[in-house]
Amino acid sequence: MQITLQHAAPVFLDKEQISQSQIWNQALTFSKGQKIQLLAPSGSGKTSFIHFLYGLRKDYSGNILFDNINIAGFNAEQTACCRRTQLSIVFQEMKLFADHSVSENIQVKKILEPFAYVQPINEMAN
Repeated sequence: MQITLQHAAPVFLDKEQISQSQIWNQALTFSKGQKIQLLAPSGSGKTSFIHFLYGLRKDYSGNILFDNINIAGFNAEQTACCRRTQLSIVFQEMKLFADHSVSENIQVKKILEPFAYVQPINEMAN
């Protein structure tokens, strides 16, 4: 999968914050397997960036494309499919099921998309 940003920027950031960013309001493409590290001060939109990609927030200008398809047009089913098969995030708030063990929480992904391997899941749980 390729993720392309076409001058995307949070609508709530001021112009100075956007102009100082190497992500916001840029034309960028990220490819599958590429490692990206976001280093920026608090309040500059790092978490919002992840939420935009994951479809949790839509309060941005510009375009975000997955394999040349604008995610702004995704319906709930397309968003769910993308989350299930292409994109995962670890929430800062640790959105886990309280009545499940760590291993059971990790295995939720395996239940939703059964091609996951048991060994990596066990390694993450330990």
